Amino acid sequence: MIDPARTFSTVYASSANSKALRMIKRAAHGARSNNPILIRGPVGSGKTQLMHAIANATILGASRPVRVLTAAGFRDDFVDAIRGGLYHSYRQTLAASGTLLVDALEDLAQSPSTEEVLAAATRAVVVAGGLVVLAVGPTSPDHDSRIQAWLATFPRATVLRWRAPNLEVRTTALARSARALAITLPRRKIVEAARGARTIPEATALLHRMALTAAQRRRA
Repeated sequence: MIDPARTFSTVYASSANSKALRMIKRAAHGARSNNPILIRGPVGSGKTQLMHAIANATILGASRPVRVLTAAGFRDDFVDAIRGGLYHSYRQTLAASGTLLVDALEDLAQSPSTEEVLAAATRAVVVAGGLVVLAVGPTSPDHDSRIQAWLATFPRATVLRWRAPNLEVRTTALARSARALAITLPRRKIVEAARGARTIPEATALLHRMALTAAQRRRA
């Protein structure tokens, strides 16, 4: 399901990601010079946020379905389709996508047959002029080689590095989250939370714990 609150305005990108973000935005707004796109990045770097932002940008005026899937969800749907005798129907449904976004591709490391179906769906969507964006975190060397092999069959395939947010980006993201959640903490505490975690989700969890501790102290 697409989260309407996750748009490009909520993507926190450091300068190291600015070039990748520009290319992704162009693709989301109709450019097909780089397609499919594979986004590589560490866990918690904001890839999922980025996928939803792409979906929200492409869904406006879309004439064909926009699909956002996790690789694990894709695998489960595929298995259910086989068990239900709907294998060909499922493949046709995927191929009819105008935009196909698949997150956490590393979860298919042990599912080469499922990945073959994804590769076929990718080809169908790209050939029809649609957009395919895949995101992958750390995975095994064998799986990485497999991904590279089927991406190499697409002349315009592009691999983008998405780096973890730096301290400045994490601090900005936390300050916005604190305002949105009505969490009242001094700036130094927000910076402390940003320093104490490598990713925005980790920093946000730390921010919540700090706010809870502060509230308990006030009640004591």
